[in-house]
Amino acid sequence: MSYSCPKGPNLGNTGPVRGTNSSPRYRAAAALVLLAFLGGALALVLAARSGSTAAWWPAAGIGVITLLYAPRSWWPTLLTALGVAYAAANVVAGRDLITAGLLGGFDTLETGIVSVLLVHYMRRHLEQVSDLWRLLGLAVVGAVPAATGIALTLHTRLGTEFWSVLLRTVPSHVASVVLLTPLVMARPQRLRASRVEVAAQLCALLASVMAIFGPGHRLPLGFAPLPFLVWAAVRFTERIIAVEQTIFAVVVTGCTWAGWGPFALSAESSGAGQQASQLYLLCVVLTGSSLALAVRQRDAALSRVLSSERVFRRGFTGSQVPIVQLRWDGARLDFAELNDAARSLLCPAGEQLTGTAVDSVIASSDLQQAVQEIAGGTRGGWAGRVGITGQPRMQVDATLSPVQELPDGWDLSLHLVDVTESAEMHDRLEAERNYTRAVIDTAGCLIVLTDESGTVIAANPATTRHTGFTEEELLGRPMWELLAPHQRDGAAARFATQQLPEDGEAQLLTKDGGHRAVMFTSEVHRAGPDDPVTVVLSAIDVTDARQNAGLVNHLLRSARTIAFVGTDLEGRISLFNTGAEHILGVDAEHATGRELVDFLDTADLGRFATGPGQCRFHAIVEQAATDLAPETRDWTWVPDGRPPVQVSMTINPVTDTFGDLIGYLFVATDVTDSRRSQEILVRALRREREAVAGLKELDRVKDDFVSTVSHELRTPMSSIIGSAEMLADGMVGDLAPAQVAMVEVISRNGDRLLSLADDLLLLTTFEHDAPAEQSGEVDLRTVVRESASVVGPLLANRRLEVGYTLPEHPVTVAGDADHLERALTNLLTNAVKFTQDGGRVQVETRTDPNTGSAVLSVTDTGLGIPEQDQEQVFARFFRSQLVQERAIQGSGLGLAIVKSIVEAHQGQVTLDSEPGRGSTFTVRLPLAPARAAARPRSAAVHR
Repeated sequence: MSYSCPKGPNLGNTGPVRGTNSSPRYRAAAALVLLAFLGGALALVLAARSGSTAAWWPAAGIGVITLLYAPRSWWPTLLTALGVAYAAANVVAGRDLITAGLLGGFDTLETGIVSVLLVHYMRRHLEQVSDLWRLLGLAVVGAVPAATGIALTLHTRLGTEFWSVLLRTVPSHVASVVLLTPLVMARPQRLRASRVEVAAQLCALLASVMAIFGPGHRLPLGFAPLPFLVWAAVRFTERIIAVEQTIFAVVVTGCTWAGWGPFALSAESSGAGQQASQLYLLCVVLTGSSLALAVRQRDAALSRVLSSERVFRRGFTGSQVPIVQLRWDGARLDFAELNDAARSLLCPAGEQLTGTAVDSVIASSDLQQAVQEIAGGTRGGWAGRVGITGQPRMQVDATLSPVQELPDGWDLSLHLVDVTESAEMHDRLEAERNYTRAVIDTAGCLIVLTDESGTVIAANPATTRHTGFTEEELLGRPMWELLAPHQRDGAAARFATQQLPEDGEAQLLTKDGGHRAVMFTSEVHRAGPDDPVTVVLSAIDVTDARQNAGLVNHLLRSARTIAFVGTDLEGRISLFNTGAEHILGVDAEHATGRELVDFLDTADLGRFATGPGQCRFHAIVEQAATDLAPETRDWTWVPDGRPPVQVSMTINPVTDTFGDLIGYLFVATDVTDSRRSQEILVRALRREREAVAGLKELDRVKDDFVSTVSHELRTPMSSIIGSAEMLADGMVGDLAPAQVAMVEVISRNGDRLLSLADDLLLLTTFEHDAPAEQSGEVDLRTVVRESASVVGPLLANRRLEVGYTLPEHPVTVAGDADHLERALTNLLTNAVKFTQDGGRVQVETRTDPNTGSAVLSVTDTGLGIPEQDQEQVFARFFRSQLVQERAIQGSGLGLAIVKSIVEAHQGQVTLDSEPGRGSTFTVRLPLAPARAAARPRSAAVHR
């Protein structure tokens, strides 16, 4: 924090100010060093003459002021100068150079300690009353080591009594720091009183001091000046009260040294008088400065309250939202105040509502009931719809909130929102919706509504009549599940690409397994740019109509993308629809009578061998004529003057009413583009397989890199941890407390990093190395006991109940004991970490004869895991949101290691958790063959 004042020192700077003239600051710092010398010398000389230590040693406070005034970059120089000044003052007092140097050094130590503490903990400023007590504590912290060194020096060099010097020096230095440092630590403030009042108060203070501490006055009336100091604390600034307290202390000390006043020093009672004067000065400083800080805090709080009230008043009167202040007296609810918006809403004619009963204007029994419940403490607020008297069409949403409780009732706030127009619009929309729904429900055609992904969101009754599926059975299902199997993929692809045809034909599946042919149309509807897309599919059932010949002819003419070619038994074309015209580029008139084989590629014809007297056409339709079943395969058609076209052609035999074969119908669809797309897709899939192989190789290289890095980290981290342990053991010398703390941080974080490297290495090993066959046999009871001993130190300072339930007989599984112990230790560590004190952790081991497996469960009553995080809890580096919010340490690898170890032992681990109630992790492992058939009974063992 930095704070600058044009009339005082800039206490916020920590270095020289660039671009400014620093000479005045240098001169001021030099003057303060000189003042420290003079104050120290004067106090020591007077103390030597009186035979006692001064009531307060000015040099201590002046030295701290010097450092607080100067930038941090000056401190080394200033501390050196202050040390010389302190030593010189002792020389002036008659002490030898060695003694003076030692005493000056201890005084300099105190100055440095107090200054550093004040900068670190108080940012060089007094802000609150508690800061004054903090200043006192920091002064004691600095004075104790310095006074100890001073007393020890005087005892060894001059033969003085150690404890006597210590008990007098500590309060002397503390009084100096507490008295003088507020001169620079107090915030500059605007003076509320006049200069005349300041002068009058100072004169009164000095007069009261002289009246008590003047010549010949020894009555214990030391409290007499306190009212005048209280006067200054209430009326003047903190800096003025600090100056007056300094003057007061100088005058009292001078009078006391001169032998005046109740604390006069004499040969008989110098110790008692000195201690009394020290205590007196500290009480005066703490009283005056505390009161001044309290007054400033009160003024600041009052200013904030008044500012908040002005802001509230401006927000209330200028708000465009109607706001009403209500008053409840226990029996009647009245209007206390209304803003302009509320007045326009409730009384457009301009009536005066203040003091009027609320129920005469606002019609709502719920409002009155809510007020009574708020007053009774059973409700915190209320929201609902109310009516306005005399305006039956108006509808208003109201929100009632309590403001404050009064001796005779309550103040409440009522926010109003006119929703008449929106309510009427809602009613009209509801009526239109009902009308639309009635039209859809009575329509004879099938109408299905889907979202943009094709999921059914509504269906009319006609859909139920034609398909047998109710609307409830269709909701939430993809639309294409209603289609025939061969049409589903195409419909799903069109919805995925949002390329829906405007119309077309389809086959619907009915609930009883039948098919219905429909002609459909689609329409994409969006109410607004940001509204969701709705696809409206309407269809007409044409199944019965298709049986009519007229509809067949119409279908042939309208099918522009499907070629229908009919031939007689010899292969001459007798039917040639529009689709065939588009594909072959020949109109029906010129195609009729020609041989179908004229339009087929010779390579395709070469696939059919012909016998004696048999033409190519007969060889093509021979199988269809024998089976009387459609045959579909790809063919190449050769249009006149166009490139060849690849089609999917179905050969259908045509019979008359009596079942005699009368011709053939060839139905073809142009699949040139689709086959080309299939080839592209095949090539893309081939490239995808190559890319997947590359990614797998990259993943392997990544894990090799992680494994290598983990191996490489272990050696330097082991060296770091070992070196830290040797430092902590003192092998290179004793360490200071701060150094010990830093060595412990190095060791602790080295252990964490080494553990993380081990976890990464273990995960990589289990993920990419095939699990070795588990030939060894492990008793899970031993694993539980080993894990319990590992987790034991974590419970030393915890209040957790940990229980272990172990069977009487061994629970033997095939596996690696170290790995299984690692997995169980991870589960136990998590249970202890995420369970609050007072909770319980239960470990149970048993066998399941039905599945031939060993069951190991860890149950806790801790935080639990949210349901949305449970699927990811075994993923590497995953840490749930709850754990991150509580700042619980961890790498997120523990449960991933557990899963890898369990799966490597052909087992499985499951989780059952509920937030706030705890979690249960259950591990199932196959029993060793010798134990799989055994059924031991279990006994509970608790610890």
